Amino acid sequence: MYAFTSENELAEYTVLHFAVSPSAYAHEPILKQIQPHISKGTYVGAIPAPGCFDLMAKYTLGSEFIAENDIVIFGGSSLPWACRTTEYGRAVNLLGAKTVVDVTASPDLPASNARLASLLTDMHHVTKYRVGGHFLITSMWPTNCIIHTCGNRSPSPCIQIAF
Repeated sequence: MYAFTSENELAEYTVLHFAVSPSAYAHEPILKQIQPHISKGTYVGAIPAPGCFDLMAKYTLGSEFIAENDIVIFGGSSLPWACRTTEYGRAVNLLGAKTVVDVTASPDLPASNARLASLLTDMHHVTKYRVGGHFLITSMWPTNCIIHTCGNRSPSPCIQIAF
């Protein structure tokens, strides 16, 4: 067993970097912060990964960096659990865990997908992660816009369309 002396040292030996549930606006700064610590053969992703996470990751990290370091970009269609905040910033009520979460990866290669599915499933045993398919499947998945619809309680301005 090896004891890591800093977060930076730990990050250099990590094969799986991902952000769970930050707002999409946080993906780019998070990728910029972890880029110096991404090692060859690392999986980098977000769960969920709405709105073309793969394209933003390629833009932020650079296609050459990704190719030279055999980086796999991945994204999940939804969170593996459902929860509600009970004390802001401190506690949540776990409503339940999903049994299956679909994940897409770029490049979409069977051996790499199987390894990613194993890594994700090992971290969250109650959920099976199915990895494969074109990244557009995740990018176009409407979870975020269904859960966070416009309405009177929305703190941000949005366009409401009446039919």
